[in-house]
Amino acid sequence: MLVEMAIVNTPLSRAQYPESAIVEELDSCLEIKKWWLYNEWDPTCQFSVYVQKAFPNKSDLHPQEGNADISLIESTFNNVRGKYSLWGSEKEEARWEKVTVEDLKLTWIIENVEVLYEVTGGFEVLQLNGLVFWKNPAQRKYQLLEGNHRVSAWIQLQEPESLPSIFFVGESSNHHKN
Repeated sequence: MLVEMAIVNTPLSRAQYPESAIVEELDSCLEIKKWWLYNEWDPTCQFSVYVQKAFPNKSDLHPQEGNADISLIESTFNNVRGKYSLWGSEKEEARWEKVTVEDLKLTWIIENVEVLYEVTGGFEVLQLNGLVFWKNPAQRKYQLLEGNHRVSAWIQLQEPESLPSIFFVGESSNHHKN
């Protein structure tokens, strides 16, 4: 059984999270940026060289790190991702949810997520923390903004059947007000 999302009157209102999902509303993008930078630090990720320069100690980025340098997180994210049109002010001002799923199924990803930038070359994927999805009311699937490298590798390998994941889903705050 799946749990329907609370947003109504949009084509995406039928989009569903996995049954075991724990959903939290966020009041800023900071947690998203910390999770993304923390996971992008890994050498298998395409932006790791840039993230590692700013954060030589990965533990400084851990999302539960209470003393994290917020201005360094903001500036590093902006330099690596934020200044490009994929992110932009619409995403900064969006309504965001944090979704935690212990066993996110590959079939759910294939059925519900559009990989915007497929990457070739598979590698073993152990978790999917820090993925960023965008709800576009004109499309049935979520658009994968961040995490394309890991999701592409997982789809190519087709294993394991499920992975733990913490992902973020955003929707334009203008759309949500309607």
